[in-house]
Amino acid sequence: MGLRWWDGHKWTDDVRAAPGPGPGPLADPWITTSPRARVVSMFITPVSAAAAIVAAAVIIADLVRRQAVPNTSWLLVAGAVILVIGQVWMVSLGIAQRPTRGTPWTVGIRTTWASRWSQPPVRETWFPHLPPMVANLFLTVAFLCWTAAFTALAIGLPGGGPDLTAGCPYSLESHGVITCVTRQTYDQAGADLQRFAAGIFLAFFSLHAGAALSHARSGVPKRGAMRPTRS
Repeated sequence: MGLRWWDGHKWTDDVRAAPGPGPGPLADPWITTSPRARVVSMFITPVSAAAAIVAAAVIIADLVRRQAVPNTSWLLVAGAVILVIGQVWMVSLGIAQRPTRGTPWTVGIRTTWASRWSQPPVRETWFPHLPPMVANLFLTVAFLCWTAAFTALAIGLPGGGPDLTAGCPYSLESHGVITCVTRQTYDQAGADLQRFAAGIFLAFFSLHAGAALSHARSGVPKRGAMRPTRS
């Protein structure tokens, strides 16, 4: 199979050999070639970005108020739906865009855990059409969100309420140990628990928005780009 050359204005008749290995054996050509697939990414990008903004707003509110934002159950349900849809699409994009470097056995089993991030690189798998700086920004935001989320539960989980007992109206549970605390500490723990969930959601939303944005940009060819031709 050859590849047609993009000269910056139009596809030319200059056919060149495909350079190096292509997509993996499980790649779906519909995802990589169909304009409708890019429309899906164009839809997921702003939805995931909006969800990320809401999650970030909840985190900021928890930090400022030191209390959990009330009446967020509907946000949790909506966020879970958006997260599942975005995750399924991101996994599909990763399978379709992942470059093959050897057989599936050498790629999936014979590599070490340290080399899984470089063979193939994460940017080539999920952000192949984004500038490296932008791709690194999405990855950095996701990493920081994960870190912030898992450091938010240092105090403990809310384990009681005003009606628990007369002598211990507010309590926290940590590794099975119940500790009586003040109302302020109890509210802070509730905010930390909400910040934990929002941080995880924000990390996923950032990755989903970046991967979908990259795929949406795949329909804009650059000078020197190539596309398959039928032999």
